[in-house]
Amino acid sequence: SKTFTRHSDALEWARYMDIKADRKDLEPLPCPEAENATVRDLLEKYIIEVLPSKPSREVQEYILRRFQRHDMAKKKVLETTPQDFTAYKEERLTEVSATTLNHQLGIIQHVFEAAIKEWQWPLKSNPVKSIRKPKNGAGRTRRLEDGEFENIVQAAQDTRNPLILPMIRFAV
Repeated sequence: SKTFTRHSDALEWARYMDIKADRKDLEPLPCPEAENATVRDLLEKYIIEVLPSKPSREVQEYILRRFQRHDMAKKKVLETTPQDFTAYKEERLTEVSATTLNHQLGIIQHVFEAAIKEWQWPLKSNPVKSIRKPKNGAGRTRRLEDGEFENIVQAAQDTRNPLILPMIRFAV
């Protein structure tokens, strides 16, 4: 808000601010929690506040804990750029498949979305959202080898659920 002596000046300022808002060029409100927070701090906040309500929290926590150990996690959240995640993407693609990386980047992207939308951290945009994701590889085609079906049938017979074996036979 701002005070003006003339109504026309107020209208002109309001139009100017509307344009800045449309361009997402407004000055962010101060957020003491985000000022000095590192990516590691943001991940920890997400793990504590958001993950407990997620059904796949164990897998997501494992992924986020691994990312917390990466050098990029030492960087301040407000200084993190898409270029940082592009470099991370290139590094990780030497270790994991494109599908795995996309899954991991999706989780990290959601962390930044929570920071922006739920906690109002003053990020202009989500740095993970704007990077180009690698194309997922072709899915696997695998057939059972000799003896594997018999092992699966034996294991299914040892379960308490009588529907498992018919479901396996139908699937095969």
